[in-house]
Amino acid sequence: LEYVEDKWVCDGSGRACSLGEETARRYLRDIVSGLMYLHAHNIVHGDIKPDNLLITRHGTVKIGDFSVSQAFEDDNDMLRRSPGTPVFTAPECILDITYSGKAADTWAVGVTLYCMVLGDYPFLGDTLQDTYDRESIFN
Repeated sequence: LEYVEDKWVCDGSGRACSLGEETARRYLRDIVSGLMYLHAHNIVHGDIKPDNLLITRHGTVKIGDFSVSQAFEDDNDMLRRSPGTPVFTAPECILDITYSGKAADTWAVGVTLYCMVLGDYPFLGDTLQDTYDRESIFN
């Protein structure tokens, strides 16, 4: 496991940040590459978000915080619990149904990209239920 200094893609505070398109594009390549590696090794991260993305001294983004990650046997394995951060949680994870962990990670990458480019959260409501209601329009 590689040691990475405490430098997050955003500031680590949980707030959205705007990095600009070019920086976001460069970071996105690293995030997708890391996620493809995890998925190829049957691991679902479960909590992709800017605060779990660290920047190395060479400017490469590394995925961190595997506290809620899960291993799966094959591509057909479905998950039931969604331990991730609500604003980055895929709509299908909110419902009490099984879902693809890979697809949920991919959704979280999309929300992360939105945050990195626009500096805001796409579905953030005043309450947790408001956030879930806004995300559920995709179900």
